[in-house]
Amino acid sequence: MPDLQRVHRFRDYSVAGVNWRPTRFVDEVHCTRVCGLCRMIPKRTVLLPCSHVLCQSCHVANSEACGGRCPLDQEPFAEAECVSYDIPVRTVNALKVYCWNEGHGCQFEGAVEYMLGHYENECAFHTVECLRCGEEVLHRELSMHYVAGCSAAVSTAGTEKTSLECTALTLQDVTAALEELKTLLRDANHEQLLLAIQSQMNQLIEQIRNQESRSAVITQDFVSSATSEVAQVTALSPSTSLQEGNSRQDPNEEASTSSTSRSRSKIESKRPKLEPLMDLPRDRYSAIPPSSEKPADKNSHSALVCERSSPV
Repeated sequence: MPDLQRVHRFRDYSVAGVNWRPTRFVDEVHCTRVCGLCRMIPKRTVLLPCSHVLCQSCHVANSEACGGRCPLDQEPFAEAECVSYDIPVRTVNALKVYCWNEGHGCQFEGAVEYMLGHYENECAFHTVECLRCGEEVLHRELSMHYVAGCSAAVSTAGTEKTSLECTALTLQDVTAALEELKTLLRDANHEQLLLAIQSQMNQLIEQIRNQESRSAVITQDFVSSATSEVAQVTALSPSTSLQEGNSRQDPNEEASTSSTSRSRSKIESKRPKLEPLMDLPRDRYSAIPPSSEKPADKNSHSALVCERSSPV
């Protein structure tokens, strides 16, 4: 297991790619080069009178917040008592470190100045995440991982079993805890507490049942009301359609009646008026020729008119 006491981060160094990376050192780094608060290896450190070392950033932040007290032991100090040290670049470059892929199997050990070249160009232990199962796999083994069927199907099949086992285990734990609680509450000193808890549980159960009953009644009333409204709408629909049909037929009937009346009046206007003949004596009717025959001459017709005009 890696020694976390030897894991540090570089800061403010000109070596490309090494700043801010968690790096494990082969040998222990001297305490004067490591910030005692953030575990950084900065370019400049500040030595306090109490012998603790801070990086410049932590020192400035501590001076503003604590007003001249060491954050590690709360010892007061004056700014004039602090000493700053700059770590030479060649000293940092000579420090031996492990590869950043040490956790994946890389055994490289080398100076900091060679680490980046090894990591980018030589290391064969880079990992990628499988898009199918989410597992971290060495990049060179990703193809074999897919061909082997991955672990997605296996994990999917085992998920339900694991979930059931966890659920059963949880229920067993809860049951055991309840039994233990009941055992403790059976003591004479806790008899009243047990009764109070039991009473509250009964009340809660009764409230839940009442709530369910009210919900069922509300649902039933709503369904009945909706059914009644639908029935009313269905019953009104045929009569409404009939009324609309009748209203559509009325104009046609009125038009037909009007047309018939006009036809009758035309026919009646064409009929000959017989009123002048109503006052003739009966013995004169025989002198009138049938309608199918024409009068003999104009003189006879004139004589007939004159006779009608003269008083009887």
